[in-house]
Amino acid sequence: TLRILDAAANRAREGLRVVEDFVRFTLDDAHLTRLLKECRHELAAALSQIDAGRLLEARDTPGDVGTAIRTEAEEVRRSPADVVRANFKRLQEAGRTLEEFGKILSADVGRSLEQVRYRLYTIEKAVLLTELNRRRLDGRLLYLLVTESQCHHGSGPAIREALRAGAGVVQIREKSMPDRRLLEYAAYVREWTRSAEALLIINDRPDLAVLADADGVHVGQEELSVRQARRIVGPDRLVGVSTHTIEQARQAVQAQSSKSE
Repeated sequence: TLRILDAAANRAREGLRVVEDFVRFTLDDAHLTRLLKECRHELAAALSQIDAGRLLEARDTPGDVGTAIRTEAEEVRRSPADVVRANFKRLQEAGRTLEEFGKILSADVGRSLEQVRYRLYTIEKAVLLTELNRRRLDGRLLYLLVTESQCHHGSGPAIREALRAGAGVVQIREKSMPDRRLLEYAAYVREWTRSAEALLIINDRPDLAVLADADGVHVGQEELSVRQARRIVGPDRLVGVSTHTIEQARQAVQAQSSKSE
């Protein structure tokens, strides 16, 4: 049991460090880095309930039959994101092993390690969603927010000219346009943005964003919550939210990473 726990603890610590380095140096995300660092300390606290001397005494790396076993999949990493996904899985698998065999020593050890494992599931989603959305938005430096009544010559010419000028994202912001008309309007904009390889975002209406095959929806602090919007648009579309403080921005990221309401 101690030998299993020692090996699993090493895998968990190594996997957590790989993920933390990616978030710190590639995503350059201080908030997620702090969450991972806190998780690393929680893991260390949980493992401190097991006598470190006994773990070291049980270690037998030369006698480990698994060190000579390799699979092709282990050798393939096509991107930093591949590295992160693999290490999150490695981390979670090690966490499960720690939890189950830790129960043999103490129920408290098992419970502590269980809480760390659950927290890691939420952090995994936050990290991978952040990485995915950064890639989708990469290079899209001009974001057009358009309302028909604010366009003196109509929003159609404004949108098409902006797309020709390099706009990478178009957000339709219509607070009073009837649903049917808004959906018809969004269909035209969807054609223009798709031809220009730009993204289309619908303001406030996740249901119409799905019907218009938009790339995402944007909600305000007083509209549907991020979680509610995510339930409607599904896992693949972008969900943006208006924020006025850094704390609101962090809450929005974590809301997309938590379990659905």
